[in-house]
Amino acid sequence: MKKTSWLFALAVLLSGCTTVNIPSYIKDDHPQTQVIYANFDDTLEAVKQVLNAKGWTVVDETDPTVYEHSSIRDEGGRELLLFTDIKEHPYILGTRYHRANVFLRSTSQPKQTEMELRFVTINSMTFMKTKNYKHPRAAAQIFEAVNNALK
Repeated sequence: MKKTSWLFALAVLLSGCTTVNIPSYIKDDHPQTQVIYANFDDTLEAVKQVLNAKGWTVVDETDPTVYEHSSIRDEGGRELLLFTDIKEHPYILGTRYHRANVFLRSTSQPKQTEMELRFVTINSMTFMKTKNYKHPRAAAQIFEAVNNALK
């Protein structure tokens, strides 16, 4: 009986009790930004293709001014916010969740678009979770792939 109780307690402990809420909008902690030398529409198509090729599914497109104020809109520029689906990676002690936001903003130059990437990674373990907003390697890979797609 004692052995069964310990096994049950161990099973409850290892099954996990954390709840993970991952919002669609990612705040601007550690955003990575790069100017893409192409017009807005071409950049948008290239970004969608690159994200899809890298396993990110774009689930929604919206106006970023819903979440934060931008002076670009006041100047008549275009901007768009892309939300990706959650990528889930299970591992031995828990699960890792990733989500990305891509902001596209037209600049005052005719063939330039500002691209900003924001990431959140949540590691969910049995009784704790950690959150990280840095992902410079993934951002560099996406920026490079978008630039290559536009050549």
